Amino acid sequence: MNRIILLLLFSSSLILSQDDPLDYFPHHVGDLWQYRSQFTGELVGTRYIDSILTDPISKDVFIYYGHFDNGGTNDRYRIDSVGNLYNMNFNPDGIRYKLYAEIGDSWILRDADSVNLDTVIVSVVDVYDATVFGVNTTVKAFQFELHFPDQPIFWLGIDYLAKGFGLIRSEIEPSDIYVLTGAIIDSVEYGIITSVKDRIGQPQNFEVIKNYPNPFNNNTIISFSVSNYSNVNITVYDVLGSVVKELINESKPMGNYNLHFNADDLSSGPYFVVLTTDSKLYTHKMLLIK
Repeated sequence: MNRIILLLLFSSSLILSQDDPLDYFPHHVGDLWQYRSQFTGELVGTRYIDSILTDPISKDVFIYYGHFDNGGTNDRYRIDSVGNLYNMNFNPDGIRYKLYAEIGDSWILRDADSVNLDTVIVSVVDVYDATVFGVNTTVKAFQFELHFPDQPIFWLGIDYLAKGFGLIRSEIEPSDIYVLTGAIIDSVEYGIITSVKDRIGQPQNFEVIKNYPNPFNNNTIISFSVSNYSNVNITVYDVLGSVVKELINESKPMGNYNLHFNADDLSSGPYFVVLTTDSKLYTHKMLLIK
């Protein structure tokens, strides 16, 4: 009996100690990261999560970022159900991080082709315990290298991802290092954040309405933002301007929203989803492929 109890306790401890790969890339709407140059102390970027969509079929998670201060692009990332992370802006088919990878693991981020003669290889070069903003955690170091045929390997940089914090340090070729100096993760503030906290989570006018996936097959998520309390109508039209379906017609406070749209009874082709508020009208094209 004692042996059974000990075995159960041991099994439970193993389960509790297992890593969740997604802990290395936390993502909640409103999360924010602020980075400075290690050499100059200059603020080099502040980014926050504007919205998150989940594909109803694949369960892949799509993360949309906004930027303050540096005018950066609005990054999009995808995390699949295994724990592979893709940068949808620059290389949507290449795995940037395997969040579950261990020391010695490596993979091709971008293979050589007729346009790019080089191959980009990612490898995990270190996993170590560290203290980040007073919290004990684990850090994984992802190294990026360029491989040319019959030439020396060209080092691109190293990204350091900490469990519970995400990217905390980026060593960039040739000579700069960006370090995380402040963050808000799941409503908890760490370090020092300057000038932007009052703007987190406010809907951004440059991405008022969108859908994913697009093109889609029967099911898609329509994401929209309302900048002020307003009457909101969202209606889907076909190419002839006929109403296909009214999705919502009600008052909404300021915020970000998601709607599920099912097109089982529709034919393949383009459709338009129209968002109408008290003061503006926005149109977004969707493509249904069956």
